[in-house]
Amino acid sequence: MQFLAQLEQQPIRQVAVKPTSIFVQAGAFSERGNAERLVAQLRAGGFDNPFIVSDQAGRRVLHRVRLGPLRDSDEFDRVKGRLLAAGVTNPQLVVDR
Repeated sequence: MQFLAQLEQQPIRQVAVKPTSIFVQAGAFSERGNAERLVAQLRAGGFDNPFIVSDQAGRRVLHRVRLGPLRDSDEFDRVKGRLLAAGVTNPQLVVDR
């Protein structure tokens, strides 16, 4: 109780937060061709913004297929539902800072 009373007496600080972008990751592949095929399938399925992000992960390069940026978590939920209906088995939320 004493701890809570002390907390209530301390002023609240506001801290600036860096803007972030949220994306859906539809897949990650070691072979770029597999990522390109998924991008083509997504575009054919009506997704207008899939793209590939390639980066080093340890000793190998991963090609991640993402959609976005998205406005908010509600849009993420809608896109995730569409991806699941299209057969993408494990769409993930990604936050880039």
